[in-house]
Amino acid sequence: MKDYLIQAKRLVEEGKVYLVGSGVDITETKKVERENRKNQLMMEQLFANAPVGIAIVDTENKIQHINKSFEQMFDYHEEEALHKNINHLLAPEAKREEAHEISSATHHGQSLQKETVRVTKHGEEIPVLIGSVPVELQDEVIAIYGIYVDISQHREYQFRIEDALREKVTLLSELHHRLKNNLAIINSLLELQLFDTDDPKLKEELTNIKNRIMTIASIHEVLYQNGSLSKIPFNNFLQELIDVGAIQNEQHTKDVAINTDADEFSLDINQSIPCRLLLNELLTLIFLFNNENKPSNLDIRLRKYGSQVHVIVEGKEIINCPKEVREHQSLHNILIDTLVKQLNGTLLWPNAHEEYQKFELIFTKETSYSPVRDLFNRIQN
Repeated sequence: MKDYLIQAKRLVEEGKVYLVGSGVDITETKKVERENRKNQLMMEQLFANAPVGIAIVDTENKIQHINKSFEQMFDYHEEEALHKNINHLLAPEAKREEAHEISSATHHGQSLQKETVRVTKHGEEIPVLIGSVPVELQDEVIAIYGIYVDISQHREYQFRIEDALREKVTLLSELHHRLKNNLAIINSLLELQLFDTDDPKLKEELTNIKNRIMTIASIHEVLYQNGSLSKIPFNNFLQELIDVGAIQNEQHTKDVAINTDADEFSLDINQSIPCRLLLNELLTLIFLFNNENKPSNLDIRLRKYGSQVHVIVEGKEIINCPKEVREHQSLHNILIDTLVKQLNGTLLWPNAHEEYQKFELIFTKETSYSPVRDLFNRIQN
């Protein structure tokens, strides 16, 4: 089947009648026309039946056409809205300048999206997401599509979620505080047991347990003060560890000076706690196997190179017989190995034949993200 434009003309010559006809193949032209008509119908139906409010305005911001959803959203019939300035009709006084800026930018060819407030015919304010899209013909803006999405329900859900999360943040903070207090009570009970025993071996074991408990308690104190569980400044964690009474006592007893040098970066709770506990075990191990008759300096450095975190504990002859200490099946080593695995990291031990010794922990910083966590952090801040 083809489309033709047929033309015929009657012609009389020397008393005789003739018909002159011509036919032009217009199949492609008709195909384009039908496609254009199809697209036009689709656009008209999309405009009419869209679940969001749509208005077409001219270059003077006057409304030329609105759809049913626009009428329902703002309570205007089309006859009431036609030829009215859309910014004067919908924008409250406080948002009038903002509305003019949106229109002006769209008239210059920009497509914009803005979360704001508009008013209905009866003066009720509703939160909306506005999309402003220019209609261009031969590089000239001839009209604008104003698209309005009612986000009242979305806002209500968001406020509910924020309230629920805010309540959970408060409860979580209180949980860390109470955990710290309970651990302090357990620590006091261990202190009483220490006073009640004369067995040196038992005293040493109880002291180690007490120190670990105080380390865990100090972790919960930092979490309570910081609030966020996904962005914990680890340099604060390090300083809190150094200030723990057990570490201070060991420094004084063994005559060890601890110097810290830390880059400022944050870790989440899943990495902060095992890293902090691992540092505590390393320091305990160093104090346990350090030469008591020889003063020493201990340097702790935190470095971040891209996504790699390096925790370095180093100094001159900071630990006696590192190879034997490493191979000894002690609780310290068991805990150290477990914590390194939890971090999916690597711990490099000092070389037994070198005077300057260095422990180096290397692991990859987690960068997990989710919208809920992002909202959680915004509520905390």
